[in-house]
Amino acid sequence: DMMLTGKDVRADKAKKMGLVDLVVAPQSLEKVAIETAEGLAAGTVKKSRPKKKSLVNRIIEDTPPGQYVMWNKVKQMVDKNSGG
Repeated sequence: DMMLTGKDVRADKAKKMGLVDLVVAPQSLEKVAIETAEGLAAGTVKKSRPKKKSLVNRIIEDTPPGQYVMWNKVKQMVDKNSGG
């Protein structure tokens, strides 16, 4: 939905949704990014694990029939939003 509508997601909501691992103040972003990258390279910072998918999401996203239904819905939304 976000990709189709172009809506912004606030940082705190993005963290809850699992889109980001860490929320920092803008003035400390570069410092934290460098520290995190160095930690990942050194192995002292662990990569975050992807959120486990629910059964419904696994069926929709990981099976051909589910993908067919999902992409048909995406096409309907794009056609509706673009008038075409």
